Amino acid sequence: MSTRSSFCRNPRYASDPMAPLRDIVQNWPASSDETIKLNYDALWTVFSATSGSWNQDQFSEVIGAVLSAPGIEPSFLGGLAERMAASFLERAAQSQDPYRRAQVAASIAVCLLPYIESEAVEASAQRLLGQCCSALIKANASLLADLQSNRYALLADTGGGLCDLYLLPQRVAKVLGWAAVSMLLCQEAADRAEAELQFSSLLKLTLELYSGSVVALSDAQAPLWCVALSSAATLGLQEAGEQLAGLVFHSLVRCSGNLARWDLPPERAWDYLLARRNNDYSACTDLVERPIETLTVLLKASSLFGIEEIFDESLWMLDGVSFSAYIPSDYMQFNALTMEGGQNLVWSIGHDVFRTEDLKATWPSSIPLPQSPTVAALAILASLLSRDRQPWFLLHK
Repeated sequence: MSTRSSFCRNPRYASDPMAPLRDIVQNWPASSDETIKLNYDALWTVFSATSGSWNQDQFSEVIGAVLSAPGIEPSFLGGLAERMAASFLERAAQSQDPYRRAQVAASIAVCLLPYIESEAVEASAQRLLGQCCSALIKANASLLADLQSNRYALLADTGGGLCDLYLLPQRVAKVLGWAAVSMLLCQEAADRAEAELQFSSLLKLTLELYSGSVVALSDAQAPLWCVALSSAATLGLQEAGEQLAGLVFHSLVRCSGNLARWDLPPERAWDYLLARRNNDYSACTDLVERPIETLTVLLKASSLFGIEEIFDESLWMLDGVSFSAYIPSDYMQFNALTMEGGQNLVWSIGHDVFRTEDLKATWPSSIPLPQSPTVAALAILASLLSRDRQPWFLLHK
């Protein structure tokens, strides 16, 4: 006797073509039926990919579209997100990526940010953040064990080689950024203590084993450096934090601030690497980010470790490089593709800024802060997932 999977690709199975998806999300409100129909294939696609080749941007777009369906009451929305998370997390557990569960939980939690003023939604977001934290602690433990037994654990198992020239530095930044954020999500003292120890260990191991790959390649790394450096300072990891900031800054100076766009297409990575190797970007100016936020992060973080004067000595080599910061008016839309309002600040080395002190003097004396710890956690996760925005409140000293 055979049974059919409750998640069946055949839309003709059962009388309701959306029955398989209804089995996952349960009790979908009738008012969102049209939205489900429009996103049915997309939901299936991201569900199938959750255990394999996962596209985080596509996943967030689909989940966000479903949760923003008109007519869903806030009291129902949080529960809907949690039920979706339960199904997607089960699928993510089949992935070979130990961080997949954490990223899935984070992506769904961040989609709740625009509705966080509802107590029910905030409670659901907190539970999802707890799941993300638990998944990160487990993933960090797995990675630590791998690195302690195999120093090459961060290299790609397959398809590495030349690809790792571009991917390994970004992988290193992701490890540090996500390990750092785990300690910011913990709701229990014991979990926080464990997460802090894990981040400290991973930071020191990374600097010991992969110092040559602590490199600023893409502006997409900026939020990862932001979270990692602020966390190192919070834990009093002065020497390690100074070394991390120094290595990233040195690599930025060596390429004269010509970082790859945060959304650089993978197929153009080799073109960028060749241009960087030859220090000639004339044939691929469209691949270079202008202005950059990585330099803003580093200059802001320099005061955390007392290395402003060290950075000042090399700023002349970045003459003409423009760098920026977007400061939102609030954090309710911090996961949106584009945000309205706020401040767009832009500086240029050799014109507005000659020393790190000049950035401090022109930085706003006050900036909007997240309205609650939950909003702060979601905003930080949104920056790591979106890669084109920074949680400046972590560096606002």
